[in-house]
Amino acid sequence: MNIYLLIFIILVILLAVIFIVGAVKSPKKAKIWLRAAVLEAEKVLGTDTGKAKLQYVYNLFVEKFKFLSIFISFDLFQEWVNEALKWMDQQLLTNPNLDKYVGVDPERAKDHYLK
Repeated sequence: MNIYLLIFIILVILLAVIFIVGAVKSPKKAKIWLRAAVLEAEKVLGTDTGKAKLQYVYNLFVEKFKFLSIFISFDLFQEWVNEALKWMDQQLLTNPNLDKYVGVDPERAKDHYLK
């Protein structure tokens, strides 16, 4: 067998392994990152601006995770955002420091986030 062909095959296998490992880790990192992104969107755009916040977070996501954004559907992205929003709602109810950061009135937060 030609030595160059062998080297090429080894490189292809190595790149495939790197790609697979990265593909497995990226969604987990993205979901954790989304928690911060939804908080930031809440701070920037306020409550009751759902579609605008979703677009804001999606734009940030595409900028941060260019490679991953190619492979996931917008529907799957929305599911991930909904998971992050559930986390955020719980955090805003229990962590007054996040209320201050986001700028949500605690009394309004109770009414809004308990829906």
